Amino acid sequence: MDLSGVAAILALLGIPASVLIARWQMRSTLRQAEEASRAALVIAESNYRNALEVAEANHRNALEVVREQADVERERWLLEARSTQYRLFQGAVARCRRSYLAQEIDREEWGDALHELHEALYAIGQVGPEEVYGIAIRLKGMCGTMADMRLSLDPDSPDSRARYWEDAVRPYRVELNQAISRALNSSELRGNRDL
Repeated sequence: MDLSGVAAILALLGIPASVLIARWQMRSTLRQAEEASRAALVIAESNYRNALEVAEANHRNALEVVREQADVERERWLLEARSTQYRLFQGAVARCRRSYLAQEIDREEWGDALHELHEALYAIGQVGPEEVYGIAIRLKGMCGTMADMRLSLDPDSPDSRARYWEDAVRPYRVELNQAISRALNSSELRGNRDL
């Protein structure tokens, strides 16, 4: 056999060998592609879980921020409501004092002062706290007693009325002012520095 015949036989034998090698290379490439695909899926699932956890944490944080802001706003509203109602009540008590100590009896002024006192007391009952409300009830009772004494044309002198105010009523007013100060500066309302 000549050299060209041997070359032809080797060439024929080389075709199946190269097909076989190409097939092995293709299978190896497919296996690598499948492994890469599985690894990519694992990474994608891990990234998805991480992103979901981050989103849930952000959602919880956002809810907490909103809750804290709502608490701050509620506390701010309560502080303003208390301040306003306390001022109105104290103004009504001062009006009763002026009526009680006045030289002349003004029944209409007394009626207005007592009505204002009653309305302010009701509002204090709504915004609290109990300590202030309890003292305010006692002060309202004292003002009612003063009105009864004054409107019954009690012949008490202005000096005796002034002494009664100082001895009987003023201590409640001082106690009320202290309770109001505690209520407005309580940790419940002042716990947040944003107030």
